[in-house]
Amino acid sequence: MEFNYDHVKASLLDVKECSIVTVTFIPLFAFLTM
Repeated sequence: MEFNYDHVKASLLDVKECSIVTVTFIPLFAFLTM
């Protein structure tokens, strides 16, 4: 069975983008609700 690197790479990119969005929006949200 061949390991699908592209699929894993795509998933990791999704996770990275997701955490970037989270790291960007949580401080902004905290600042706005202060």
